[in-house]
Amino acid sequence: FNRLAPNALVYSKRIIETGEKVKLMVQETNSGFGGAVLQAAEAIGDADFLLMLGDHLYRSDSHESCVQQMISHFNGNPTVSLRWSSEDDIEHCGTMTGRWDSKSGHLHVTEIAEKPSREVARRSLLAPAPPSVVGPQMGEYLTVFGLYILTPAIFRILER
Repeated sequence: FNRLAPNALVYSKRIIETGEKVKLMVQETNSGFGGAVLQAAEAIGDADFLLMLGDHLYRSDSHESCVQQMISHFNGNPTVSLRWSSEDDIEHCGTMTGRWDSKSGHLHVTEIAEKPSREVARRSLLAPAPPSVVGPQMGEYLTVFGLYILTPAIFRILER
């Protein structure tokens, strides 16, 4: 640790400080994704929170990290990161469609399906292109990217 270059030492201390703020929760029983989220209710309390799936890798094509992009766009409403996926991938992903808000650039979700069949996706989940983007091509869908900013209201919903 003491052999690190000064800038690496500063960086490693930041990693340790960040790690001290991270809480990991182990799901003892298989009660699904919602059950895992609900298990964190006591630790979260009344705060909004970032949920990152541990089996995903997050990489941004911009100068801003994926998490920073989410935080920048969070407006107090639950926020889900999405990516464009081909029809070949949708049977493995949560898939959404909706309508774009031209002012905020946010998608107002109108339909969600967990791992839909191609038939269901073709019938009701083809997503319109955002106003600022050309595309998507036929067969492209918006799928969950594994990053969420949620509010404590999610716990009341999951308890039902």
